Amino acid sequence: MKKFVHLNAKTVAEASSMLAANKNSAVIAGGTDLLGVIKSDIIPDFPSAVVNIKTIPNLDYIKVDAGVLKIGTLATLDVIANSATVQGSWPALSTAAARVSSSILRIMGTIGGNICQKSRCWYYRYPQDIGGRMLCFRKGGPICFAVPGNNMWHSILAGQVCFSPFPGDTECNLRDQ
Repeated sequence: MKKFVHLNAKTVAEASSMLAANKNSAVIAGGTDLLGVIKSDIIPDFPSAVVNIKTIPNLDYIKVDAGVLKIGTLATLDVIANSATVQGSWPALSTAAARVSSSILRIMGTIGGNICQKSRCWYYRYPQDIGGRMLCFRKGGPICFAVPGNNMWHSILAGQVCFSPFPGDTECNLRDQ
């Protein structure tokens, strides 16, 4: 793994400033997706800085405001799955969060990271150590290899340039309810 600067943000404004000041930077909270993407050399531009937002207080809330469920980006999938508030009025979301991956990933993974994780397309995530990074359309290449290739499990409804599937487990699991 290449070296990068690890920065701890104390506020959302500070995190935004850190991201703006560091050209190739990435946000990290639980890190269950980002660290794997970095370690496997999947993304074309390795981040020079990683901005930790887990150090920002009060971004892990679950609350109801005027009948609207509000969940902070740092709320873990495990907390959402086991929240009495979510289970009571939004049971589909509770069930969807409980279905995400393994218990270890649910304990570490945040709702913000789950929504923002990188594509699960096998062309996008083709391992560097097996044959070299595939420069697909999503990574700045000329074509989406899933269009002419194997795309059986890809999200292809109204697809045009890239058939990459949406990776957010909570959203995909909600559709199964």
